[in-house]
Amino acid sequence: MQQIGCPHAAKERQVSIDYPWRLVNKKPQPCFTTIIQKGCSFCDVAVDKGYMGAVNEAAIQQQLLCLPDGPDGRKIPFELINESPLIKLSRIFDLADDLADNVSEGPSGELSQINLTLRADYLLKGLRPLEAALEIATKKNVR
Repeated sequence: MQQIGCPHAAKERQVSIDYPWRLVNKKPQPCFTTIIQKGCSFCDVAVDKGYMGAVNEAAIQQQLLCLPDGPDGRKIPFELINESPLIKLSRIFDLADDLADNVSEGPSGELSQINLTLRADYLLKGLRPLEAALEIATKKNVR
């Protein structure tokens, strides 16, 4: 939900990669190759892998709507995997409220739990928006 990729995924860098040891022994010069890469070396969501960008709010609402309802009638817990979700986390509650207001029958838009997976440095940078989102979550009994 929200966005695909991360801010680092847009940065282009030249990276030198060492040849495997067996190839180095057969041909000593050069011992590396240089490639252009975006994102961290372990990244699988960078723009050069075909991802990166924002997901519009209608798509987020559709994702929320498609989550099954749990036994209590609220949406089952879901995991929000985002490098930096805290700035827009409160907006997810607004989108869920809009969904609940506009759905008369069928699945509800009420959330039960959001599990966050994010970068630790963005957690520290986003404490104020996190506190605001936690206040909303507490009022709505969302874990």
